[in-house]
Amino acid sequence: MERKVPIRTEKLRCRLGGREILHGVELLGRKGEFIGLIGPNGCGKTTLLRTIARVYRPSGGAVYLDGRALADWDTRAIARRMAVLGQERGASFDFPVLEMVRMGRYAHHGPLRPMGEADDRCCMRALAQVGMQAFARRSFASLSGGEKQRVLLAAVLAQQTELILLDEPTNHLDIGYQLMLLERVRQLPDVTVLASLHDVNLAARYGDRLLAMLDGRIVADGPPEAVLTPALLRQLFRVEARVERDPDSGRPQAVFLRHCQAD
Repeated sequence: MERKVPIRTEKLRCRLGGREILHGVELLGRKGEFIGLIGPNGCGKTTLLRTIARVYRPSGGAVYLDGRALADWDTRAIARRMAVLGQERGASFDFPVLEMVRMGRYAHHGPLRPMGEADDRCCMRALAQVGMQAFARRSFASLSGGEKQRVLLAAVLAQQTELILLDEPTNHLDIGYQLMLLERVRQLPDVTVLASLHDVNLAARYGDRLLAMLDGRIVADGPPEAVLTPALLRQLFRVEARVERDPDSGRPQAVFLRHCQAD
């Protein structure tokens, strides 16, 4: 497998609590792509991301990182190539903000190599990218939910990987910071991003591709203008919607009209 395909799943299945959640998911993420993962609650988005991140063990199929089975990688090597921002907020951590961001640098250091000034400069740059540099010495536990999310994103940026998994990264953020976060990630050079997003319009605005999930399967995969259709929105969310082209971005944007019954 060529290196330009950093992440791939093959007939991926995952069983949790005696129930199969993922049903043979086939996914391919090319180098530099931003892939928006959309679908209703309970469709398997988080399970897919956690299985790729090796939080959950597949019950079938495989995940490939840089063409090599994920099961063959050691934990430190994975952390040098893949960063994860999950839905958990780390609320119990009572560390300074800078120390939280420094955690993103640990994968680049062996046990005998302490972090130095270059690492702290990298962490401060990451904090500046999310507008949190003034909070470097504040306690992480004292921050609001949105501020914590921005700090955790800074830790992901400081990790400097070629693959980033984001699970509902815009939760707890106001509109301005939602846009800022996605713009920052979208601008990372040669980084593949797989982001689960509740807001399908944000996914369409920033995604090179959309993957739509339903009942543990991918039911649509393609550019936003091909995936974001009234028919698919009805199938996924049971809503009637009108899809228009945004004059600013040129991307499709949905206008939701009413709830409807399933077909």
